[in-house]
Amino acid sequence: MPFITKGAANIKYLAIVISVAVIAAAFIILYPKINSAPAEQLYQPQQNGYIQENSARTAEDCEVLPEEMQESCYFEVALNEKNIVPCNKIKSEEAKEQCFSAVASAAQDSSLCDGISTQARREFCYSGVAAAKQDPSLCDKISEEEIKTFCIASAKQDPSLCEELSFQIKEDCYSNIGIAKKDLSVCDKIQSQGLKEICYLKVDPLQGALLGCERKETAGEKNLCYQETAISNLDLSICSKIKGESESCSKDFCLLQIAVMKKDASICEGLQERLKDQCYYGIALFSQDYSVCADLSSEESRDLCRMDVASAKKDPLACEAISDSLIKEACLEASK
Repeated sequence: MPFITKGAANIKYLAIVISVAVIAAAFIILYPKINSAPAEQLYQPQQNGYIQENSARTAEDCEVLPEEMQESCYFEVALNEKNIVPCNKIKSEEAKEQCFSAVASAAQDSSLCDGISTQARREFCYSGVAAAKQDPSLCDKISEEEIKTFCIASAKQDPSLCEELSFQIKEDCYSNIGIAKKDLSVCDKIQSQGLKEICYLKVDPLQGALLGCERKETAGEKNLCYQETAISNLDLSICSKIKGESESCSKDFCLLQIAVMKKDASICEGLQERLKDQCYYGIALFSQDYSVCADLSSEESRDLCRMDVASAKKDPLACEAISDSLIKEACLEASK
């Protein structure tokens, strides 16, 4: 944090403006972006990434959208309303049947699967309803043995039955059961890291995010991912996963940002000396509590901190503790 020196008032005011800008830049909070794009599976239409559950959209809203957006909109409306009528507006036969299957599972109504012409999709639709109702008797509608086994495993939530399946169906069998039972140990049976991450995210979003960080290719990407995850969850322990440091990513910078968000000055005490003042200053400004300014390392930085809090709160009382006459004068003016 740059500090001003005694001199003309206009120079001091310029330095104050610069110091505020530098500190503000230091406290930009990053949010994790979990990049996952699972392949659509015939037997898992509910994994369509564009579905926005609990949306207030109607089929009429979809009609005014650009054509390339209408299909996903009708899918969304049908799923949220548990009504296959909007599915019939979808032009692609494959997407339409996926829509029927998703609605059937959501409504727990196997009769909605009967309108699906493709046998494999129809049987996976029955499987989805059986899983949703935890009713393995619905699997009797399925003639293909592997799909029937998948169905029974999903309906009984029995991962041991997945072992009998071929690789891809086995993977999705574990995923369905892990998510349904909220059991990470079942997710761990999945070999595909992308699908395992999705399973983790559904069961435990924090653990899913950490798994995603571990999959990053470079150390820098991993560190940034851990920092974003730590900050978004206000979890100090995750900061310790950061190895090495860069200008915008390090263990201490991670701790500093969480300290500010939690308004916890005790965290600042363990930081590197060069970051302590930024930490105390950030907490004082974020909490609008000028008493925290007393922890800064120099009299001048404490005065500047009090002035910035007074300005933010429009509270001239914060100016009373300022010892430098020029800064106090600027503080009283800024806090009006």
